[in-house]
Amino acid sequence: MKKRKELSVFSEVIQRDIITDLKLPDHASKADIEFWTSDYDNIENNLLLHEPTIRNRIGYDLTYGTGFAFVADDIVIGMKREGFVAYDSEFYQMYDSHYMQAISTLWSWLNSSDPPTEQKRKRCYAFSSALHNGLNGGEKDGYGYKLHKEASIALDKLMKSEGPASPYRSLQIFYALFNFCFDLR
Repeated sequence: MKKRKELSVFSEVIQRDIITDLKLPDHASKADIEFWTSDYDNIENNLLLHEPTIRNRIGYDLTYGTGFAFVADDIVIGMKREGFVAYDSEFYQMYDSHYMQAISTLWSWLNSSDPPTEQKRKRCYAFSSALHNGLNGGEKDGYGYKLHKEASIALDKLMKSEGPASPYRSLQIFYALFNFCFDLR
């Protein structure tokens, strides 16, 4: 039987890599404000990854370090620009989980050096879906791709061995998951 892959290579993270807050642009909706300012205590809820740390890192990177949050209107523009199917901004404002999956899909697309192929697109979806599982306590609706399943199982293994992650450790796991999905180990 083939041994499953594990998340085992973790990059160094320094304090300035952890973005504690982002400014909201003037055109941010009430839902955007709620998404970017919610501070769910994932450690108390026994979830693996600390959502505000991951969310803020993605938002910061998507705006190229401007310190402004990436709002729903930006998601629609970015997803369409990169060839992804995008809902309208009201949809992302209504559903936090889709908001997070869209920005993590876009983040992985822009941070991967792979050429723009269908394989890269699948890797981005696998990454964002597995990340969603890590933020929300495991897979509940099935797996979209074999890679999604493998990445989610690797996250589950970490949850069982380490328990809830601190913000620092969450960022390490976030980057390790990206490397796992893009085979950069």
